[in-house]
Amino acid sequence: MKVQSILIAGIIGLGSPLSEASTTPLPELVQLREQLDELKADYESRLSALERRLAATEARLRAAEASADEAEELARELASAPQPQTSSPSDFNPGIGVILTGTYADVGLDPESYAIPGFQLGGETGPGADGLSLGETEINFNANVDDKFFGNLTFALADEEGELEVELEEAWLQTTAMPSGFSLTAGRFFSGIGYLNGFHRHADAFVDRPLPYQAFLAGQYLDDGVQLRWLAPTARYLELGAELMRGARFPGGGEGGQDAYTLFAKTGGDVGLAHSWKAGAFYLDADVGERGSGEGHGKGAAEAFAGDSRLWGLEA
Repeated sequence: MKVQSILIAGIIGLGSPLSEASTTPLPELVQLREQLDELKADYESRLSALERRLAATEARLRAAEASADEAEELARELASAPQPQTSSPSDFNPGIGVILTGTYADVGLDPESYAIPGFQLGGETGPGADGLSLGETEINFNANVDDKFFGNLTFALADEEGELEVELEEAWLQTTAMPSGFSLTAGRFFSGIGYLNGFHRHADAFVDRPLPYQAFLAGQYLDDGVQLRWLAPTARYLELGAELMRGARFPGGGEGGQDAYTLFAKTGGDVGLAHSWKAGAFYLDADVGERGSGEGHGKGAAEAFAGDSRLWGLEA
């Protein structure tokens, strides 16, 4: 009996510590459970955020699809509807320029009695008046008509003895897309003969034109006609031109003029980096019906000329 009691007591004593260890949590186990709970919470939070983003993206996609459907439907309606024939003010927007030419002249010559001995002068030839003068005011419009034509329109405004005079100075169209270096100009324009003839007078360095231009061209040859130019595809500048003119302007015969034509050639090149040179030759032939020199231009102003007027010239 004593032996059995001792054995049972020993068994009971050994069983008590094992029971306590199995029912008491270890610190590492607690930490693992806490970390697992945190992972679950973080996962659920991220999952909820992804679900919200997905819902928002789907909503925007549905809105975009609806807008695209509406735009497509509107485009079909506009394509099928008749379009009104209207134009915007910006559809044809020309460049506009105004040039004021104020001068002071002291030429010491009387415009009323001005003459070049041996030459019949045009109506506007002369040195102009002395003193301060506004001169001519130019109003210019120019624009590309389309991809094939360029247009230019210039009006000249002048004060003639207290009255305002408006003159249509230039009105021409010029091609911009002809092949092989050709260009065609038609309308009222300054002829291509001579170096200075194509420049407006406000670009001159003096108040009057050089003497040859005054004697032979009444200062500047302007007429109605057609001009054809050819720019050679060469390294050196070379241009050939021909014009068929109405012949109504000096040195033509006014209203009695029949026709006129010109031929000209120009060449040039560079001299170093800051200079260039240019030279040319031209020929002008005008069939004159009756050409007067105009009133107030020296002795013999009332005389008239009829016949064929020819002019050869060199320029440099």
